[in-house]
Amino acid sequence: MSVYNEMNKKTQDAIQNAFIDLLLEKDFSKITIREIADYAQVNRGTVYFHYEDKFDLLAKIEEQLIIRLAETIEHLSPSVVLQEAHDGVISNFSKSVFQYIESNQKVFKALLSPNSDATFARTLRQFFVDQFLSKFTNEDFSANKAPIEYVASFAASAFLGIVEHWLTTGTENGDTAAEYYIDTILLIQRLK
Repeated sequence: MSVYNEMNKKTQDAIQNAFIDLLLEKDFSKITIREIADYAQVNRGTVYFHYEDKFDLLAKIEEQLIIRLAETIEHLSPSVVLQEAHDGVISNFSKSVFQYIESNQKVFKALLSPNSDATFARTLRQFFVDQFLSKFTNEDFSANKAPIEYVASFAASAFLGIVEHWLTTGTENGDTAAEYYIDTILLIQRLK
């Protein structure tokens, strides 16, 4: 990486970190480019050099998280996940997703907070629905009466609910949160 690219990356990181810190403190609608620049210790022109406005900044942060999340679950093996869930084992897939979120906990917490708009929660939920539908088939759930789209919607919502609760109230690590997710799914399965 060239010195220029490295400096740009550091500046973008400073701007993004400043924005996330501000988002943890106040509503998105009340955050200004001036505040972001001051917090990042850059001038407004530098912020505008990298981002069109705060909406663009938010969108790029969200996009980066989703891209890296997709890379984290790229090698998901549906049959392994289903067998591990059936056996009551916390899959490496579940752990890796929660570990990824844990390593970016501050950003996820800010984007899922009431201070942010609800766009990221909807985007994240839809991402998991899409991933579920692309990796699993109706055959994987042939014993289930509900169409796979309903199962995908439930699984994504349950996952997001656990993540939001964990980030806002828990002090658990990612592995423990993954265990809680699987335990919750298994509890629901036993109730049927």
